[in-house]
Amino acid sequence: MGTRWREERRALAAHGAREMWVTRMDPERMYRAEGEERGVHYLSELRFEDAGVGATLVTMVLVGVSITRAARARESSSNRC
Repeated sequence: MGTRWREERRALAAHGAREMWVTRMDPERMYRAEGEERGVHYLSELRFEDAGVGATLVTMVLVGVSITRAARARESSSNRC
């Protein structure tokens, strides 16, 4: 745990770079990484399950939580129709 890396994500017209770090790990079963960017705390978790001969089921959960007023304001304005 504690391994860190910098990643860049692009989705639709938005993109950003953030440093992520491993906060939880169960070898061969799952790992959780967390990071922060522009007032948002990100949590990314990948789970690995045996799905039969030579197959693995991978499940990913990505959550972003606004932790500053500015981030909450950006979130609020982007949700308007």
